[in-house]
Amino acid sequence: MSSTTLFIHLIYKMENLEDATVVHFLLAKKTHISPWQTSARQISSLLGSTIPKLNVQRCLDRLKHMGVIETFVYPKRYTEISLSQSELIEIMKRPLPVSRDGLIPGLSNEVIPLLSDPDFLQAI
Repeated sequence: MSSTTLFIHLIYKMENLEDATVVHFLLAKKTHISPWQTSARQISSLLGSTIPKLNVQRCLDRLKHMGVIETFVYPKRYTEISLSQSELIEIMKRPLPVSRDGLIPGLSNEVIPLLSDPDFLQAI
């Protein structure tokens, strides 16, 4: 499974884009192997501010409540974050939503003609 496919699975199975983004990022930082010392502000910044700092903090709170991460807070310094591999495996066991036509956007092998249009490709 590629990193992109994993991210799409996380979006569907977690049903929250921001949570999936933070989990994917924490996986890239290998927090399932060893704790990472960081802050919501730093995570937001490293994600190019695509998720505001306050939303990152809310994600971390939700993920902690769900048991996906464990945190240890060093007041006014940083938070140590560890990702629970066992909880992540439980999330990945959830079924993907499939339409009656068998379509799963982002994961199906549907041919999209617009993707061969040079004007469209140049725009992205």
